[in-house]
Amino acid sequence: MSTHDFHQLSPLDFESLVRDLLQAELKIRLESFAPGRDGGIDFRFSRAGETTVIQAKHFAGSPPAALLRAAKAEDPKVAKLQPKRYILATSQSLTPHRKDELIAAMPQTPLVREDILSREDLNNLLGRHPDVLRQHFKLWLTDASTLERIIHSGVYNRTDAELDIIKRLVPRFVHNNSIAEAEAILGRRGALIVAGDPGVGKTTLARVLTWLHLEQGWKVFVVDDLKEAMSVCTAGEKRLIVFDDFLGQISLTSDTIRDVDQRLPVFLDRVKNSKDLRFILTTRSYLMNQAQLQSSRLASSEVKAAELVLRVGEYTRHIRARIVYNHIFFSGLTTEEKRSLLADDFYLRMVDHANFSPRLIDLLTSPDYQSHQSIPLREVVTRVLNNPEELWATPFRSHFSDDSRTLMVSLFFFTFWATIEDTLHAFTRALTLAGVTLSNEPIISRYRRALKPLEGSVVSITNDMVMFSNPGVSDFLSSVIIADRLLVPTVKAMDTSEELDSAWNFYIKHRRTLGKECPTQGDWIAALQRCVKDNPRSRLEVIALGISVGRHFDETGAEVLEYVETVLQSLAAYSYDIVHEGTYRRALARYDTLDADEQTLMPSITVVTQQLTELLAGCGEELTLDEIASISEALTDNGEDDGRARAATEESLRGYVKELDKKLSGITSPSELDQYETRLSSMLDELGMELDHRDKKAIECHREYLDEEYNRSDTRYSPSSALRSDPDATDAEVRSLFATLDLG
Repeated sequence: MSTHDFHQLSPLDFESLVRDLLQAELKIRLESFAPGRDGGIDFRFSRAGETTVIQAKHFAGSPPAALLRAAKAEDPKVAKLQPKRYILATSQSLTPHRKDELIAAMPQTPLVREDILSREDLNNLLGRHPDVLRQHFKLWLTDASTLERIIHSGVYNRTDAELDIIKRLVPRFVHNNSIAEAEAILGRRGALIVAGDPGVGKTTLARVLTWLHLEQGWKVFVVDDLKEAMSVCTAGEKRLIVFDDFLGQISLTSDTIRDVDQRLPVFLDRVKNSKDLRFILTTRSYLMNQAQLQSSRLASSEVKAAELVLRVGEYTRHIRARIVYNHIFFSGLTTEEKRSLLADDFYLRMVDHANFSPRLIDLLTSPDYQSHQSIPLREVVTRVLNNPEELWATPFRSHFSDDSRTLMVSLFFFTFWATIEDTLHAFTRALTLAGVTLSNEPIISRYRRALKPLEGSVVSITNDMVMFSNPGVSDFLSSVIIADRLLVPTVKAMDTSEELDSAWNFYIKHRRTLGKECPTQGDWIAALQRCVKDNPRSRLEVIALGISVGRHFDETGAEVLEYVETVLQSLAAYSYDIVHEGTYRRALARYDTLDADEQTLMPSITVVTQQLTELLAGCGEELTLDEIASISEALTDNGEDDGRARAATEESLRGYVKELDKKLSGITSPSELDQYETRLSSMLDELGMELDHRDKKAIECHREYLDEEYNRSDTRYSPSSALRSDPDATDAEVRSLFATLDLG
């Protein structure tokens, strides 16, 4: 049996190992506590009323005196807990004499030599419990004999640098659900195609799966093409074949498509029907999508059944935190650099950043990368996370077709998501403006060909709704629109108020960077005119946006405001609609920012106040308390007669109270009900109104119901398995985790 020194484990990994070994040895379940400065306890269990406290001290590579100092510091903490038994596990090698020194260092603690588990003792327990060793694969994946078998058997056929990559990879790797999902697909299909965005962890997953199979006696072959894969696909022994980036690293060629189309389906069928053969492939999602677009065989259900798409968004906050933690702990950064990442909770920004990816975290904690920087580490981290170009520049510039790029830019100006119909319209509009002739091919076919390479890697499609799958794409496109001077032609093509509002916000944010490459006032007026449709919503949105445009252009903005006045006049032909209440209020709020001279250009603003007053009075049953209060305030602030506004508010509250039972059903806790009752009573009091007896009784009945449910609920928390879907970690839990990064 191999002897492990545990140097490849982080403090968190070591705690987990100790917990699992003692649970297996003692045949108990240990109560775990959050990592961090824990007050003398990592795990605990009680038997016959007597409590045992367990602590794990990971001091591999530290001098003996360091462990002795830690023991002395823990003694008063443990004494306060008054355990019957105390078990101390450490990754250090200990002689009997050194164990006695530890006992002497903790005079107030019930510690005996047999309850001090040294490196040698833990290795003995690993021998007794091989299932635990199997679970903690970092121990055996970095075992020298295992690595030598991988390298020298020709599996990778690479230089000794590959061995260094493997040694660095395993300690940083965080066990997550992708392993179980991948193994399940391999179990069902015999093949696995790992697809995902650049940097999401495809190759890392393939390497870990490779080592897991190797440990179980599989012979592993890493190949460069499908022909070579077929040549090593022989019977008589368990064989795993691995093909990284099987569709190419950056772009897809016709030769690759032809080769994969001919060979892959046949090979997948062969693997599926052989229990001794398995095949793991990796590729970028956009390459896989393009290949499936060009090959119906690659788009077949047989191929898709073997796919596992990795997405950054599926990493829980706990997993993200562990990834950042492991990369900092095992990095070659200086102590001061590590401290800079820990100070002021800076690591929380890394964990929660919208552009988080394992590849970026690996890059940012690499001393080699930092050696090329001339600014402090934290500035580098912030700059790189805020600029996703490294992940997206190459595919956008070098791989995607002109049509795909056009579609991406078109989608950029939809605030969150767009329907397939919306994006098709925007795509068609952009091509028409560019002078593209569309008669040679049905536009829907061209649109589908543009969309297919983007699906998964760039955009997600759910229920005919399209959105960017990674926030980093939007960030990258922002720089593209500026650099490629795309805002002016895009605005000239727009004909929906949602897109135009987004474009206006983009212009306001970047106008200094854009310089002279900006839409003119005439461009904005023309776009506003195109956005007016035969419905009140489009008119209200044009009114609200037009006011902002007119105010911005200041001295020349009168032309814009005069156009807005014509739209206001046309709005009078429509009735109010509750779905537009927010737009009514937004229009009034923007009108309020104009000076007196500008306001005189829009006398028909009274159409908005009149319709909003009617809406308030007539829709109390459907409004929330906050909406009633906000509408009432907007009317009062923008010149509506106080008497009319008050009367409308009273009528709205009467309608609201008629639906009180329905409103109460949405309140789910006693404290929430208390706040709600206070707010409702206050609003009624201001108008000289009050709840009647029936309504008060309804509130009390709901309070009794909530109190009963609250007392009945089991609020105790049951720790989840590391691989189960667990609630996202809180800030306190993440801080507790990082508190174990002892930098001396």
